Amino acid sequence: MFYNRDIVLTRYLYNKNEVKISLLLSLLDIDSKESMFWAYELYFSGFQYEVLEYLLKIYEEIYESKNKRLRNFILENIEKWKNDNTQHYILGSIVMTMTKRQYDITPFIISHFKIKCHQVENKPQNSKPILVYLTEKDIGTYNTIDITGYGAWKILRNTILYPIRKEINRLFNIIPVYNIDIIYSKMDNWIYYAAKSPIWNDRIKEFDGIINNETKTVDFKNDYLMDAFSDKWNYDMDEQPGELKDYIYRGIPLVKELSLNEFAMIYGVNVLIRKVKIIESFDTKELTNSLTCM
Repeated sequence: MFYNRDIVLTRYLYNKNEVKISLLLSLLDIDSKESMFWAYELYFSGFQYEVLEYLLKIYEEIYESKNKRLRNFILENIEKWKNDNTQHYILGSIVMTMTKRQYDITPFIISHFKIKCHQVENKPQNSKPILVYLTEKDIGTYNTIDITGYGAWKILRNTILYPIRKEINRLFNIIPVYNIDIIYSKMDNWIYYAAKSPIWNDRIKEFDGIINNETKTVDFKNDYLMDAFSDKWNYDMDEQPGELKDYIYRGIPLVKELSLNEFAMIYGVNVLIRKVKIIESFDTKELTNSLTCM
C-alpha cells in the first residue's frame, strides 16, 4: 500500500526512511565511509538533532552491551553540539567511533521481534577500542555541494556515492512506493516530498513557495518565481542515467530482500525460534521511538 504521508526526500532526494535503514546497515557492515555518507545525508538535510538521537538509540540497542563507557563519549559530544551546532564534525566523530567498536544485535532482535536468539560471533574484531575525534576538514566530502558553476542537473552526478539499501525494508515495515518512477519523473511531483526536509523547505521559501498539502504540490505566487526556482534547483531526474536512479530510489537490481533469519545470521546472531510474524503496519508499536524510521 502506498502512503504519501511517509515519504520525505532528503537533500539529494533519497527517501529519508531508507537513509536511516542504510545508516544502520552500513554501521553493522563496519563501513566507515558509507556510514558517514548516510549520517551526513540526514544531517545536512536539516535533521541534525534527529540523527544524533538516532545514533544514540542504535548505541543503546546494539553497542552498549559491549561498550558501556562509550555512552559518556556520545552524550558529551551531543551536548557539545547543542552548545554550538556549527560543529558539524561532532556527528562524524560519533559515527567513526562506532565503526571501531564491537556490537551485538541480540538484544535488538529479542526486543523488536520477540524471539529467542544468541550471538554466534563478534563484529568488528578490534583488539583495542578507540575514540575518534574529527575536525571540520575531515568532513568536507559530505558538505552540501555549492551549486556555483553547476547546472542543477549535474549536482547528483557529483554527489551520489552509495545506493540506497532496501534489504530489510520489509522487516522494518517500510511501505513500498509502487509509483515511485512517477514521483521522481518531474520536479512538480518530487518537490512536495522534498519540501518536508528543512533544507528544501528553506529553498522553497526563498522563492515564496507555499506547500499545498491538499493537492500535494508546491505552489508559487507567479510563473516568474516558479521558473526561477526551477532554474536553480530542478535536478531533472527524468534525464538522469538509469544507474543513478537505481542508487537514489529504485535500489540496486537483484539485491535480495533479507528474511529475519538471514539478517540475524549475517550480523552474528543465531535465531532459535524461526516463526516470525511480520506486522504489516508501518506505525507498529514495537518500533515506535526506537529504530523505526520517522
